[in-house]
Amino acid sequence: MGRASKLVSVEIMRELDPDTFIPAPSEKVRLMPRSPRAAPCGLIVILLLAAGCAGAPDRPNRGLAQVWGRVAGMPKAGAPSGADGMGAYEDDDAFVPHGARLVDYEKIGPVVVQLIGGQPGATGEPVAVTLSPGRFERGVYAAAAGGEVLIRNRSGKAYTVYALAGGETVFEVVIASGADSAPQAVGNHPGQLELFTYENENLTARLIVAAGPFAVVEGGARYVLTNVKPGKYTLQAWHVRLPAISREMTLAADQQTRIDLTFSVNKLPKVKR
Repeated sequence: MGRASKLVSVEIMRELDPDTFIPAPSEKVRLMPRSPRAAPCGLIVILLLAAGCAGAPDRPNRGLAQVWGRVAGMPKAGAPSGADGMGAYEDDDAFVPHGARLVDYEKIGPVVVQLIGGQPGATGEPVAVTLSPGRFERGVYAAAAGGEVLIRNRSGKAYTVYALAGGETVFEVVIASGADSAPQAVGNHPGQLELFTYENENLTARLIVAAGPFAVVEGGARYVLTNVKPGKYTLQAWHVRLPAISREMTLAADQQTRIDLTFSVNKLPKVKR
């Protein structure tokens, strides 16, 4: 109140553009600050927005715990980039299966993050597994132990889908084109199921049966396992081609714990022919 707002003149000089060799002109920007009353409110809004974007997720329910973080990949030291998903192996000393491609460590594909010990995962609704023309919609799925999957056939033809665990059939179901299967139990034992079809041996996918709370995320994305009972756990992250990550941890009530997970092959011994 009573103070006049001051007009501020700011001169911004741009550097020579190295690509066009055309100097950008100087610009004058006139900034009119808010009144003393309005400025603090705007500042508060900006700070709240920044905190919401960069900070932790919503807190867990009272008396429960949370672990969260980001999943990323680190390429092998000295390896060529596979960012386009089509990079070729050039190391003559390395044994590489025919047709193998470099991993894009910026987009390493689906990762299953789960907590093992202390609390079983919630089974909830059946996990949807979609069969598209020529492939499963995703290469990796996850469900809680004791849970179910629902297979949606959108391939344009009938298929018989079956799941194996250690060579034993867990379920087998015939699904007409455009139909959904009845819910199929994944069993009570944590581990991996392989999904196949009789009609096309190249149609495959993996189903991770999680022992505890879990999340399926893409590389670079954030995972959140929340409203977990306090206690000791093993945090495990699984990728179809990269070494698994395990972290022992203790979660305390009413606390948020951040653990970022980085997949890497740098510590693996080199395989020779």
